[in-house]
Amino acid sequence: MAALPILESLGVSHTIDWDRTELSEKLRFACGNTELVTMLRPLLQRVAPTA
Repeated sequence: MAALPILESLGVSHTIDWDRTELSEKLRFACGNTELVTMLRPLLQRVAPTA
């Protein structure tokens, strides 16, 4: 997780919404170019655990 700010500065996108994510949550996320992240976002929402 510490690498995400570095990757963001290099233009890498990710699916984590830090405003809505508790630090204790198990994270399911993707990193990559914007096109890849856009394609994977719906898939990650389907496999996310329900509360």
